[in-house]
Amino acid sequence: MLDLLTRPLAARIASHLGVAEEAVAALIGAPVKGVDADLALPCFQFAKARGVAPPVLAGELAGMLAASGLGVQAVAAGPFLNLTVGTAAVAAALLPALAADPAVAL
Repeated sequence: MLDLLTRPLAARIASHLGVAEEAVAALIGAPVKGVDADLALPCFQFAKARGVAPPVLAGELAGMLAASGLGVQAVAAGPFLNLTVGTAAVAAALLPALAADPAVAL
């Protein structure tokens, strides 16, 4: 079910970077302990490919996602893009899938 939340984020980031969605989705995961976020994206690989510093790319992506309308708070923290998914975005992503097939939650 996590992919229902990460897929739209990965698609938007991949489109912005001009890379495959799967490449972004594979790197989105839990933030390090102590970080107040739902998800995190390490920007090292994509920054290297673009020839910029990872913190610069994280800031660029945070700005892009802030204007995306996806209902996600994105914060650059060094080389990481930390993501907090709003409750409305969670509901919009998960409730239709659960209504269609409650077993999907298992």
